[in-house]
Order: sequence, then structure tokens, then C-alpha cells
Amino acid sequence: MTKFKQLLLIVVATLSMAAIVNLTPVFETTASAKSVTIPKRFRHTWTYIWKSADHHKQVLKIHKRSANFYEDGGKIHYKFIKVRGKKNTYDLFNKKYQGLEIKYRSHHKLRVLYDVSYLTFKR
Repeated sequence: MTKFKQLLLIVVATLSMAAIVNLTPVFETTASAKSVTIPKRFRHTWTYIWKSADHHKQVLKIHKRSANFYEDGGKIHYKFIKVRGKKNTYDLFNKKYQGLEIKYRSHHKLRVLYDVSYLTFKR
């Protein structure tokens, strides 16, 4: 291996280690969140249907102080909520499962950060 390749590998390894150390979590823990009142514009039943042969459906029911997420016959109850920004973005937490980030787009659209992608839920 040439000295240039060795130097390049060292630089890449150093930068990748620095990036791993500086990662900040997308969602904080439930300790920093609390139960807050969600505005009325959020409090509806929102649905997302995948455009596939089996028409996979996800439902997000948002209540005054909690939310329920339904997928494939299972239910996740989120009761810890944190407000971010100008009350257009909320983080929903559960002690066992990954949190959800919801953004209010319009009175008929809601963007939800689910896993690693944004899904647009509709009323």
C-alpha cells in the first residue's frame, strides 16, 4: 500500500470516529418530556396507507394528553410529550419503543418521522 492510501485511510477513520462521537440523539429520553396538552388542531384520527398490493395501513389517534399508534393489529400508547419549535412540532415518547416526531402541516396533513423516513398522514 502506498503512503497516500495509508494516510487517506487514517484520515477517513479519524473523521468517522469523530462523527460517531458527536452524534446527538434524535429523541431525548422520557425524563425530559412531560405530559402537555396537545392543541385541538392535532386531535384527530390520522391515517397513512401504503400504496402496495396489501394496502398496509397505519393509524395515529391523538388525544388531549396522549396518542395511540396502530400498525398491523398492534398498538403503542404514547403519553410523554415534548413541544419543539413554535408549537408546530411535538415529540411523542414511550418508555419501550422509539419515539415519534409529528409536524403539523395543514388541517388535513400531518408529517410523522417514523423510523428513518417522513410519512404524510391525512385526516
